[in-house]
Amino acid sequence: MDDQKETLEGLTENYKTETSSSNSEISGMEFNELQMSSYNPYEDEHETRPLPDGKCVEGFLSQLFDDVDDLFGESRLEEQGHNIMWGLVNVFDRQAKQTNNALDKNQREMRNLMDQQDGSEVKSNQLEQVQSDCLKFEETLEVFEKMRDHASLKYTHYTNRDWMPYSGSKVNTKAQTASMVDSRDYLRQKAIAKNNTLIPEGRKFVITGGADYNDHEKIWNTLSNTLAKNPDMVL
Repeated sequence: MDDQKETLEGLTENYKTETSSSNSEISGMEFNELQMSSYNPYEDEHETRPLPDGKCVEGFLSQLFDDVDDLFGESRLEEQGHNIMWGLVNVFDRQAKQTNNALDKNQREMRNLMDQQDGSEVKSNQLEQVQSDCLKFEETLEVFEKMRDHASLKYTHYTNRDWMPYSGSKVNTKAQTASMVDSRDYLRQKAIAKNNTLIPEGRKFVITGGADYNDHEKIWNTLSNTLAKNPDMVL
């Protein structure tokens, strides 16, 4: 028993030695390849990689659906092939919805930061970062919606059925995204804030004409008495 234990320990040590010496260079090369092919920026770094090219996306998806049809078409698994096509469209639809949810969350954060602006550089930088993230979410959402729409066309081509999700509805935010709505809200709030700077704060009074509207002394006396009672009066 002791001999077997020593033998196993010896084999383990030999394996560690051989793998560490012979494969260290290969492992390093593989790690470098992974770094080059799957680079992900840190949270505080700006994403500089481009989005997928639109024509390449359409070509890839068309080929993907063609391959599924070639594999399952004209066989007893043709209907299952259609289900797989439905699932491909659903993948892009779910990604679009998740991105849209992230965009909505980003918009809420942006509104909160707008309310918190106090002129400090910290708050200003935070708002700029959130606005930058908002733009990224908008661009990503547009790409996934285009992928889903093109895949949906291919699904209809091969199945003669319109693609619809199992639950909910297929939403296309191209016409009016949540960001556009929030941008309009922001512009509306900005316009209101600008108008408020031109309107003095205070209790407002409206003066209307009467039979003695030409009696300026009476008018000024009335205004003076009103001002004495309401120092914050605004006409």
